[in-house]
Amino acid sequence: MDSGYYQKLRVLWHELGHFFANQYNQQHYQGEGTEELVIVRKDVGNQRFDYEGATKLRNYVREDVLRHPAAIIASSAYGPYLQCIIYGQELKSCLEARHTGAHGSADYEQINSAILAATGHLAAREPIFAALEQHFARIKQKPEFSQLSKVDIDDLVQSDADDFKVPLEELHHRFDFFFPLHDSYYRELVSTLETILKPWLR
Repeated sequence: MDSGYYQKLRVLWHELGHFFANQYNQQHYQGEGTEELVIVRKDVGNQRFDYEGATKLRNYVREDVLRHPAAIIASSAYGPYLQCIIYGQELKSCLEARHTGAHGSADYEQINSAILAATGHLAAREPIFAALEQHFARIKQKPEFSQLSKVDIDDLVQSDADDFKVPLEELHHRFDFFFPLHDSYYRELVSTLETILKPWLR
């Protein structure tokens, strides 16, 4: 087992949250769906390294945020959600500003950017993050996540390469059972975020 195995496994669970959300966005909110999921090694100094992931959308353009900011915010949150649920962490350990060292700091910044792009200011930031916390508390004990955690994904992170793609067809094959089980909860979050954002939308 290579030295980065556990880091890569954590990153994959995190990125799977974005993968699931992108699928929901494609089904319900005119989203583009996932084009590729990659895991890359990064140097963090003092001869140490970590891994980070990226779940890239097909044909993403800035107008996607303006078309459906609530869905973009939800998809940004679902990476930290899944990581925290699988590893039994508090949400702030996976969704917080960069200086805290949270692995979801890029998602935190993307949520702020989506709020700013959609409304022109950050007045909605506090209620948005409160809603994200409330939704996390509501879903983290749902039985579909227990089923999810039992899926074996070890072979998907066994690559010796520093940077590698995770095959999307394998993700669909192993995880398609999850989508109908969690669909209504995802749409519930997007609806809540829409309600919060509506008074401020440009």
